[in-house]
Amino acid sequence: MSTTDPDATRRPSAARTPDENGHRSGYWYPSDEVEPVEVLSLLRRYREAERAMRARTRDSMGMGETDLIALRFLLRAK
Repeated sequence: MSTTDPDATRRPSAARTPDENGHRSGYWYPSDEVEPVEVLSLLRRYREAERAMRARTRDSMGMGETDLIALRFLLRAK
């Protein structure tokens, strides 16, 4: 049985308290700098996952790309 406290990650720690400028580093995200290339790579992965999800939706609903675009348009207009 593990003795690790599952709520420990939710409690404030020294890394999550404000610095002298009032900024909180690492509260929600790691304080490491993220390179622009990493952001672009993650955006590509997101867009590919979204494209695959739309393809699965079209297949399961028996709709074409234009049909799905029209459906999204109608849902937004509602």
